[in-house]
Amino acid sequence: MKNRIVDAVLNEEKFMVIVFIPLMPGFEGDVLKSDSAVLKTQIKYQQETISKGKNSLINLLKEEGIEPTDYIRFYGLRQHDIFDNVPKQEIIYIHSKLMIVDDRKLIIGSANINDRSMLGTRDSEIAIIVEDDDIVESKMGNERFMVGRMPHTFRCELYKGNTSDNNQYRTLWI
Repeated sequence: MKNRIVDAVLNEEKFMVIVFIPLMPGFEGDVLKSDSAVLKTQIKYQQETISKGKNSLINLLKEEGIEPTDYIRFYGLRQHDIFDNVPKQEIIYIHSKLMIVDDRKLIIGSANINDRSMLGTRDSEIAIIVEDDDIVESKMGNERFMVGRMPHTFRCELYKGNTSDNNQYRTLWI
């Protein structure tokens, strides 16, 4: 990912990677309790990979003189409602795997990038790739850009509610 962002900077491309990840790993337990070693380890490695470690993506981009938030952003999801006149919220655990590239290609499924999913002898996984031949005009980088109708429509439906920068960047969604 670092190399692709560096290329975008060198080529003066408008480019953005948007990553939606769970706010907490999918392990049972309370992170504040002493028996949550697996949960704490997962959080530690996630933070070291993204932002806290010497070789984290954010640190490597900063070493290149790149402002990371200009090119990559990480989000988690919560839902909220009011029950008995009291606001309540809970984390939405994101487990699906989805990538949309320039509104031209869409990959969606359950396959992880690890030996459990890729060896073919453990977890049963599935993924599909959509590369739409039905090309329509859109905008990316505030310029005319040809996209696949299905990946574009799918992304717009997912991203509804925040349309202010929908077409500002060429975007890789993970």
